[in-house]
Amino acid sequence: MRRAATPITAALVSLALALAALGCGEPRPQHVLVLDVKVEQTGGRPGILGATLRFDGKDVARFQQSRPESAVVFSKMVEGATPGDHVVELRIDAQSAPRGEYVAGGVAHFDGKAISLEESGGYLTTGQVFHFDVRLQ
Repeated sequence: MRRAATPITAALVSLALALAALGCGEPRPQHVLVLDVKVEQTGGRPGILGATLRFDGKDVARFQQSRPESAVVFSKMVEGATPGDHVVELRIDAQSAPRGEYVAGGVAHFDGKAISLEESGGYLTTGQVFHFDVRLQ
């Protein structure tokens, strides 16, 4: 013989079905930002000893070593990025000469879209940055 559902059981089943229909309890999708940025010393001469990738004024990745490199590539997923205007910077923290000539550029991947960080170049002294304005949509 089959028992009838109690009022509490029926209420819990109804609540679970309603929450499932609303999507409650499931994590909301987060925005995903991946920065792929490269800085390269022109002419292929090794001179980069340290560099930092920054997003909206915060350090998100660092490179540092005792042997100079001619290029540094950052590929970093950044948490907490939201749609809107932002700033990506690549700072030269240490180099083997007082100043070096560099080229930098890359791509910001946001929610499945690729946003170009236009290549720029010039002479930088230690502590100077390449600056990229980016609009995430």
